[in-house]
Amino acid sequence: MFSWTVLTGQNVGVPGIGNVTSNPGGAVEVMIMNITDTVIDFGPSNPVMVEHGFTGTGRIWNGGNVVEDEAGISSHYVSRLENGVTLPGESGFIGQCDKPGNCTDIKVVSVIYRQWGNNPDGTPRYQFQLLRQQEVNK
Repeated sequence: MFSWTVLTGQNVGVPGIGNVTSNPGGAVEVMIMNITDTVIDFGPSNPVMVEHGFTGTGRIWNGGNVVEDEAGISSHYVSRLENGVTLPGESGFIGQCDKPGNCTDIKVVSVIYRQWGNNPDGTPRYQFQLLRQQEVNK
């Protein structure tokens, strides 16, 4: 609830969003911005698939800034995938694409999870809404 989740790797599959597969030499970044007070269940009956990747999560403090938050967080992960970590002795996210160095292009898919009306029984209906789909090339 009130959080962001980033999934990066060669292939990422998320129920309700779909499967995103990288280009050769590239990687995928899927970001979920949850602005509800409901936890998204990605448990054993609704699993997320990440191939050769990484997950990161954090808190959303102000749901009114979700677009700006998404841009900043996404940019951070794209930079790490393309350029690695710039501190001495660190090599970045090597291994998330099919080459020995960092990735040459990143498919970015960002969604907002929010309430969208109610079900016939009056309970809240939630859905993923596409915020951004972009291919970033190094």
